Amino acid sequence: EMKTAVVIHPQFTIYGGGEMVCLHVLKVLLDLNYSVTLVTDQYSPALVDRNFRMGEVMTRCNHLAIAPFKPVLRRFLALQRLRYAEQIAALISRNLEPELAFSTQSSIYYVHNIKTFNIVYDIDDFLEVHASQYGTGLMSSVLRVAYYRLLSRRFHSDFRRNRLFIPLSLLLEQQLEEHGYRHTPVVFPPCDMIFKPKPKRKQVVQVTRVVPAKRLEDFMQI
Repeated sequence: EMKTAVVIHPQFTIYGGGEMVCLHVLKVLLDLNYSVTLVTDQYSPALVDRNFRMGEVMTRCNHLAIAPFKPVLRRFLALQRLRYAEQIAALISRNLEPELAFSTQSSIYYVHNIKTFNIVYDIDDFLEVHASQYGTGLMSSVLRVAYYRLLSRRFHSDFRRNRLFIPLSLLLEQQLEEHGYRHTPVVFPPCDMIFKPKPKRKQVVQVTRVVPAKRLEDFMQI
């Protein structure tokens, strides 16, 4: 009987590093003869092939469609994402019975009572909420407390019991170790060497998500 796995990547519209990681997870599972279901909002092998030359990987997977994340309010995004993650978990539980789950976009996505492997880019999802999401002052403190309580009640039991975290940097590995989360050694993200060398010019371009862990100020000073 074929083994089953689910890969949760809710937003497949950016076509960046996270999507490359997701595709390689899919490829490995397929190579290991798993029947794989990709849980995502956009299923487009043609776009994947255009961006990563891996459209064939996506076509070999089943697709469980989910609605895109559409916050009701511009603020309180973290609280709304928790609700969205719960809806995805419930949808998977109703429609699938996977043996393994992989979350390749954010650590708040999971499957109830199923061993889940989380690719970790940033541990802020389940360790802290930046004050900038809520502003400052009393309201900010109240909202952070509400977030932590929801997170603890609905997520932390699974974080401790059914999760194995896969950090993509040495800093993330150290942070997971400090907070007592089960994790693998650091796994460096895949880089597909599909380009050919071209004439060089003295220019540096960095394209990245702006988060404190990336230390962008140091890059600017250098």
